[in-house]
Amino acid sequence: MRVVNACYQFLDWDSVFFGFRVGQADLSKGSARLLDDALQSALRDDVSLLVVHADEAIREKLPYSMLLADKPVTYEIDYRKNHFWKRHIDSPVRAYAGFDSRAKLDRLAMMAGEHSRYYFDTLFPKADADRLFVTWVDRALNNPDQTIHVASDPLDGIVAMLISRVLHIDGRTVGNPALLSVVPEWRGRNFTQQFCKASCDWFLERDVTYGQVVTQSRNHVARAIYESLNWTLRSERYCYHIWLRPLDRPQTRAAKFEAYPEKVR
Repeated sequence: MRVVNACYQFLDWDSVFFGFRVGQADLSKGSARLLDDALQSALRDDVSLLVVHADEAIREKLPYSMLLADKPVTYEIDYRKNHFWKRHIDSPVRAYAGFDSRAKLDRLAMMAGEHSRYYFDTLFPKADADRLFVTWVDRALNNPDQTIHVASDPLDGIVAMLISRVLHIDGRTVGNPALLSVVPEWRGRNFTQQFCKASCDWFLERDVTYGQVVTQSRNHVARAIYESLNWTLRSERYCYHIWLRPLDRPQTRAAKFEAYPEKVR
C-alpha cells in the first residue's frame, strides 16, 4: 500500500491479486474536495477502480456519478461482559480438520460474501471476487492467529462455517469473527449462536477480550443476529466504487441494484 496524499492510497496487494490497478480514498477525516485530488492521483497511477470511503457528514456532498457499493456496519463487544457466552450450549460446532472437504469451505466462503461490494458491483469480475473469498480461507488455514469452526452432517458433510481472526487494529488486539455462512437448506437451526459461542471461547482462550465484526447494512439477517447477541453498533460508513478505466473482460452478471434504492449518488 503506497500513500500518495492525505486521503489517497494505491493498493499494491489488491492490484496484483485482481490483475487491475486499484486505489482507495478515505474521506472520513477530511473534505469532499479531497476527492478531486484523489481522482487525479488515481488517474496518474492508471487506476481502474477507485474505492471511496465516506461517512454520513461527507456523503451528501459527493457527486452522483459514484456507485454506492456497500455500507459497512461495524459492531463491537466485550467478550468478558456478555453473559450469553457463559451459558452451556450443546453444539455440533467443532474445529475444521484436514480430512474435511476443502471444496465445501470454499463454497461457503463465497456464499458468505454474497452481500459484499465485490458481488454487488456488477462491473467487478465475479471470478476475482470468488478467488478473494477462497484466499481468506487459505489464510485461516495457514495462520496460527486464525481458525475455522464448522458444523457438519453425516450425509451432507460441512454445512456451515465461521472464521475467527485475531487482528491488530490501531494498536488494539481485536477478536474478529468473519465469513459466517450456512448452506440454505440448513438455515434456521440456531447455528449462529453456536458458532458465536465457539468463536468467543477461542478468543478468550487467547486473552482476546474485545471483539469487532463488520457486515453490510443490506445484510439484515447478520445484523439481526449480532444485535440479538448484544453486539453494539460502533459505526456505519459508505463505500463507493468509481471505475476510471474499463476492464478488458466481458461482464455478464445481472444487476443487483435493488438492495439499495440510493444505489448511485
